[in-house]
Amino acid sequence: MALFPPTIKPPVRRFLSRNPIVVEYMSGYHQELNFRMECELAVYNSVGAYMGTHIQRGVPDSAGLFGFHLHSIAHSFLKPALPAKNGISWGDTAMVNVKVKIREYWGEPATYKRIALEASHFVFLGGVDPRKTSTDWFAKIKGYQTWAPNNKLVGPAQEDYLTLFTSLAAYSTVYLHAKVVYDDGSFGEYMLLTANNVLNTVLHFPAGFEQLGLHLKQPAKRALSYTLYASNNADPAALAGRNDERTYLLDYAHYPTARTFLYLNSLGGWETLRCTGSFKENWDEEHETAQRMVPYNQTSQISPFFSFNHSARTSIKGNTGRQLSRTWYRHLKEFTLSREVYEITPAGRVKVILKPGKYQIGEDRNTEMSLDFDYSYAHETHSYTP
Repeated sequence: MALFPPTIKPPVRRFLSRNPIVVEYMSGYHQELNFRMECELAVYNSVGAYMGTHIQRGVPDSAGLFGFHLHSIAHSFLKPALPAKNGISWGDTAMVNVKVKIREYWGEPATYKRIALEASHFVFLGGVDPRKTSTDWFAKIKGYQTWAPNNKLVGPAQEDYLTLFTSLAAYSTVYLHAKVVYDDGSFGEYMLLTANNVLNTVLHFPAGFEQLGLHLKQPAKRALSYTLYASNNADPAALAGRNDERTYLLDYAHYPTARTFLYLNSLGGWETLRCTGSFKENWDEEHETAQRMVPYNQTSQISPFFSFNHSARTSIKGNTGRQLSRTWYRHLKEFTLSREVYEITPAGRVKVILKPGKYQIGEDRNTEMSLDFDYSYAHETHSYTP
């Protein structure tokens, strides 16, 4: 065994589960008798609990190269989890740590000879368009799992969320801070939330103004905007250890018919969209009819035809309203592509399904744009309740 070189340990990488994940290895022993490779993929969740193991086997090409395709395996362990409205929530099901071992076998009969490669990677629930970004997608988003532009226009009572993967800095404890700018020119800096033991963890932070209690910090003043940033420093004014900043502009206009949607973006983070346009609801009722035999002396209460299996679904035509900038309007591709969309109602979050369609997402020289979209609730109604 001393003749064989030591195990290769490549650097940790971050993958998205809806994109190809290929672990390649080129062996120098591929011409040995009965040579083959075996890839073991052991999956652990974000807190290190073992979830399962998968084995792939293969024979390399003439140059000794073989690629093991792992994305479908890793994706099967992932699922979205709704963020908590209040407080930090852990996205344990949206990220896994995969530990890869490639073993080599040869001889007559073929027996195990060595571990040729050993690696540890992180896989997130999500995907990117390979034509638009390189594999280094994580560096572009600066830690927060969103492509959303900065300076988001929000209502004071609107829910919103930021999803952060904490390996960008050496976090053991993470703090969420806010800087609020007031209409008298003053500002306040506040430490809002704390989470411990969070290295290599997906965290969902609440990001709404009233959701975070920022309206209670200086209630006599009117806030114009607020900026959120995660840090490993407990001092909200400290620059050291601070992550990328996200700024929200407050819109105090009253929209009596506004609706807000919570949706999962392409990178596995949660975002909200406030729609201030008009909505039109349709009640789509369905039932079955059948015929039955009736006696010769039938009465009006015993009829030959009857209906059963009554159900209904609500379908809605919505509009985002014209409060969106051009940059934010183009970002709505995330909303239309989302696999998980919920309408936030007084009774809670109601899952909806966006109907497929052609969306106009840009028009030259038009600075007032809105998006029309159709959706229906994901559940059927069998009994009416006001």
